[in-house]
Amino acid sequence: WNFNSIATTDIVANPLTHLRKDVPTVLVSFARSGNSPESVATVDLAKQLVDELYQVTITCAAEGKLAQQAHGDERNLLLLQPSPSNDAGFAMTSSFTSMMLTALLVFDKSELAVKEEKVASLIALSQQTLNRVDGIQDLVNLDFNRVIYLGAGPFFGLAHEAQLKILELTAGQVATMYESPVGFRHGPKSLINEDTVVLVFGTTTDYTRKYDLDLVREVAGDQIARRVVLLSDRAFGLENVKEVALGCGGVLNDVYRVFPYIVYGQLFALLTSLKVGNRPDTPSPTGTVNRVVQGVIIHEFK
Repeated sequence: WNFNSIATTDIVANPLTHLRKDVPTVLVSFARSGNSPESVATVDLAKQLVDELYQVTITCAAEGKLAQQAHGDERNLLLLQPSPSNDAGFAMTSSFTSMMLTALLVFDKSELAVKEEKVASLIALSQQTLNRVDGIQDLVNLDFNRVIYLGAGPFFGLAHEAQLKILELTAGQVATMYESPVGFRHGPKSLINEDTVVLVFGTTTDYTRKYDLDLVREVAGDQIARRVVLLSDRAFGLENVKEVALGCGGVLNDVYRVFPYIVYGQLFALLTSLKVGNRPDTPSPTGTVNRVVQGVIIHEFK
């Protein structure tokens, strides 16, 4: 199976790029509230443009528009998340991990017992991350105003999510960026200065790991960044690098290790938000950015 994640904002703005009339399509929607204008509009456009449409709706709010629309539709599988996952904070945290885990378990072709083992392992690794909060606080206490997340494979998208968290919760007071370790060399590395923290989500794949470690050694060897952090399944004894070794979980491939990694990123963003004097639940001092996006005009597509 070849999956491609497409933002609803891209589909709404350019529907014919992604939706084909004569291609049977499964539209998988992720939504915390289910009320974002683009989320609702994407479903409407898909119904309008695709002849044979099936849906999987993964949402955290039973009362949201997407959940309500799914009722009575035999071609729409509603996977409602536990109510506590509909987090009240500004930035998505438990809602993100809950919906991501649901999608992985639905499309993972492993036997149920294997899935249960994976979930138990990712819980154990995530608890390891939570137990390291003092170390994360030490990192936050450093003098920095730029944060760069790097990741390959499934960690590229995770780097994007982690970068967004700290951008949201500091209301832009900390400049952020994400890239792949290999792509980072090609220009984006210019962002590093003495006020920069570089965090690398390390793979467990032997081949890809070589590129991760090459980049980490290079950035650490430059001795420009305030701190270089490598999250991985084991330590490598690297100089000038803070290594966070989250061991065990031998049954987990990279896609399931995103959970302990994003918990690290979420804690780092939360504590940095407090450091800069923000209220994490309402980090936008001007109120121009909201928990559910406001002021979006959905234009009729003809």
